[in-house]
Amino acid sequence: MMKRFLILIIGIILSTGVAGGVEFINNKERDNIVKVEPENVINEVQENENEPINVIVENAVEEIKEQEEVNELKNDEVLKEDEKLEVKKENKQTSTSNKQTSNTSNKTTMSNNNSQPKTEVNNTPQQEPVKTEQPKVEEPKKEESKPVENKPVETPKPSAPVREFKVNQNYINKLRNTITTEVTNNLEQLNKYGITDVSQYQIIVDSSICTCYGGNRNGWTYENVSAYNTFKSSVLKGTNMKIYAVDEYYNGEYIQTLCYYGH
Repeated sequence: MMKRFLILIIGIILSTGVAGGVEFINNKERDNIVKVEPENVINEVQENENEPINVIVENAVEEIKEQEEVNELKNDEVLKEDEKLEVKKENKQTSTSNKQTSNTSNKTTMSNNNSQPKTEVNNTPQQEPVKTEQPKVEEPKKEESKPVENKPVETPKPSAPVREFKVNQNYINKLRNTITTEVTNNLEQLNKYGITDVSQYQIIVDSSICTCYGGNRNGWTYENVSAYNTFKSSVLKGTNMKIYAVDEYYNGEYIQTLCYYGH
């Protein structure tokens, strides 16, 4: 473990030393670039005294421009080399850091693997899955459509007529008044029955005499003259009279008023 760590440190020191040396050399090259000095220009002017001054100056200026262009090209090349060296440095540093992290991760994984307990493998036979047969679902049989028989439409039978009877107290009072008048006017005829006063004659209101309630007496209308006269003559044939009166309805509709009497 210590050997690997020392090797990594030595590698990092060597890489930084090489990079520093390269930078130092490049800086020296920059300082040693040939610069155009004014002495050279003066010597050239002296050598060319025979030539006109304008021509000499122009030639000197052209030489200076050419030299400056050469120097710029060299500077550009030097800058490019410096950039390449810096990129190489960064790549080396990242690679070394990656190596370090990978080494540390490998160490941790090794330690984890060593610390984990060994799992015992049980060679117990696995149970085979039990096959369950699914019950077959029988599809429902389609019933054959039978031809529809055209049955005759039955028309509802009309309901039986409903007859109703309701007591009519007004006509009962009319019958009572008629009896009282007949007794009062014909007391002599009633003496044979022992009646000497109207109060002795009994008037009984009784529905059991009506045929509509199961009796044996048929009804008659008070406005029927012949039936009315028969009623008055029957008053003088005894000492009492049973009377009753009802309104007849047919399916809820009023039909007539019926009167009943009897001894």
